[in-house]
Amino acid sequence: MDSVLALVCHKEDCLTLRIGLQESFANLKTSICSSWCEFSPPSMEIFHMVDDQQKVIHSDFDLQCLALFSMYNKEGIMELLVSHKTEISGSISSGIIAFDDQPQSSGIIPFEKPRIDYDVPDKIKEPLKSAHWLHLFQGVEQLFPGGVEQVRCDLQKYHAAAGYEYMVYRNEKLRIGARCANKNKEEKCDWHLYAVSVDGVVGSPFIIKELNNQHTCVGGFVNIPRISKKLVSSLIIDEIKQDPNKKTKHIMESFTRDFGFDISRYYAYAGKKHALNTSWGENEKSFMFLNWYKNKLIETNPGSHVVLEVEEGTHKFQRMFICFEACSRGFISVVLYYSLMRLT
Repeated sequence: MDSVLALVCHKEDCLTLRIGLQESFANLKTSICSSWCEFSPPSMEIFHMVDDQQKVIHSDFDLQCLALFSMYNKEGIMELLVSHKTEISGSISSGIIAFDDQPQSSGIIPFEKPRIDYDVPDKIKEPLKSAHWLHLFQGVEQLFPGGVEQVRCDLQKYHAAAGYEYMVYRNEKLRIGARCANKNKEEKCDWHLYAVSVDGVVGSPFIIKELNNQHTCVGGFVNIPRISKKLVSSLIIDEIKQDPNKKTKHIMESFTRDFGFDISRYYAYAGKKHALNTSWGENEKSFMFLNWYKNKLIETNPGSHVVLEVEEGTHKFQRMFICFEACSRGFISVVLYYSLMRLT
């Protein structure tokens, strides 16, 4: 694999990015600015920790060397920290950071104003909605009120945000176990999770019994995670309620923009359909309530005339006629009025 997963942290927020051996330092700054509106390329300082000391990254060479170093040592995550510069001037002091702590010369390079003005409010982007998914699993004894469905959903969210492939080796109504997909490969990653029902009853809350939340591998997918239509549905259901006719391609674009990863057209369509069915029920099943609806109409509107016609044998719906008693009475009175007017 020619890239490593980077965990970029600022205060209590984090985001994940893929850093390749040809990664540009300018692209890294742009990605950070797109997630955190308080930064602009000249105002940020990116560094990593080496032996409890801060090593500032200044150039493409520094970033690529750090990525290569992490891959060589098979580190699961390359941690980067972002902060504001204490002093910003009209020029940038640039140099090369040596990993052996040897001093390097630095020169003054003229700074040109960036093409994108990150201080303009209408160009500011919100942090990714998936940023907090990295911290869904806190430790042993953590409780999941939603039971096994919540654990399954959170596994998919963590997988999508962190970039690590996983496999479920035990998937039952009363217990679930998952481990890193690279456990039996060369990396032998030992990340795993095991959760069980609290009281042994189907539908009850789940609790984590075993958890190793540290990966020692380098991830497993590029940009399209393994997710279900139920997860897609839960993330877009509010939007679908407001706009039931939202197109599939717009759903795919919103996932890339808001969550930082892509989904296939199939899951965008299946997730939308599941959200519609969850909100208003399936169209096919709604016909089963027509007889109940007919009886309730007659019960609550005495004198009304309701006719439900279906095909003989198959009982397939054909048509339904409804005439409320108030409507029929009003129609008859109007017809009688005009008939009397014509006679006079």
